[in-house]
Amino acid sequence: MTAPTILVYHPEEARDYARLIRLPRRGAKVVACATPAEADAVIAEAEILYGWAVPAALLARAARLRWIQCMGAGVERFLVPEVPAGVTITRAAGIFGPWMAEYVLGWSLWVTQRMETFRQRQRERRWVGEHPARLHGTTICIIGLGDIGRAIARSARSFGMTVVGVSRSGRRVREASAVYRTSAMRRALARADFVVVTLPLTDETRGLIGAAELSAMKPSAWLINIARGQVVEEAPLVKALSEHRIGGAILDVSLAVASRGDQVRSQFRGAIVEAVTELLLTRRLGTGAIRRERRILFDGVAAEIHPYDVTVETPGAAEAYDCKWGARGISADVLHQLDDARAHAAAEGDRLLPVLVVFDARRSCEVRLARQTAPRTGTRLVTIETLDRLAGRRAEPAS
Repeated sequence: MTAPTILVYHPEEARDYARLIRLPRRGAKVVACATPAEADAVIAEAEILYGWAVPAALLARAARLRWIQCMGAGVERFLVPEVPAGVTITRAAGIFGPWMAEYVLGWSLWVTQRMETFRQRQRERRWVGEHPARLHGTTICIIGLGDIGRAIARSARSFGMTVVGVSRSGRRVREASAVYRTSAMRRALARADFVVVTLPLTDETRGLIGAAELSAMKPSAWLINIARGQVVEEAPLVKALSEHRIGGAILDVSLAVASRGDQVRSQFRGAIVEAVTELLLTRRLGTGAIRRERRILFDGVAAEIHPYDVTVETPGAAEAYDCKWGARGISADVLHQLDDARAHAAAEGDRLLPVLVVFDARRSCEVRLARQTAPRTGTRLVTIETLDRLAGRRAEPAS
């Protein structure tokens, strides 16, 4: 019997996860992949997928797939039409409860102990007395009483907090003093000093927390969302925060879009980096070689438009400049895209030189780069200290 193939997919930590697998006696073939291009060669033969952030286009070609083990607690990313019929999907249940309990209680203490106020006054060297509050005696409302929600409830009770819960059934659990049905959620919200969202993302929970639910909260209450961003309607949340109708929000999730102000600032900053990059390149090469058009990036699955901000056509090679306002713009996805584009160009017989232009200190960029496991040997780096080199010498390699 042929040993089954296990595909381990993670954009940054695939090989680390693969090393954790303990194989049965008859063994199996384990293949760790961090990019769609790597996984493309093995997805058709994979019977087991152990993954995170797997592109849907890959799933569509998994003809022999029988089992998906999600690396996280939520499986909604695999509930897509591209997954073949009959595939068993399991999740990492019972793992994240203690972690998320510490996360929630840590940030709750950050609020009651007024950590940010003390830090700000420390930076200003202003030693003004401040009286922290206590968690003891406050009320925490946990929306979603699965294993993570109940773990948070147990930890909250150890701090002397009153725990109320919200679930679809309203069934009592020993970790909470009261449990409300979803239909009565606003009554629970009105009691709470902290509201914690731990729900999976489904059609029923999408947009569950909206303007009416936020209005039911106390003006001093904090929302802590450790579920999915789409469970909370973004526009009402931004409005409630900007109008100070709730105490604040801790979001361990991705929002769908930034506020309009953030969008404008981001676009303005990006335009500055692009304009400076183009100006400096023009001094070296003249205007004829500079283009602001978008280049095609081959991501290993399908061709798509990638927003290279400035491109340069030189004899024998093309230079693609990806411009970032700060070191936070450096990510594994960005590095993978640049490396994939370079490799694809080479396969087509072309030479492409990717360059990251980052408006930040080189040290900050080096620290950010050191945290990434994505390939970067073919990508060059330009930082604040070396911007003038665009007008003369080539950029330094990314270290």
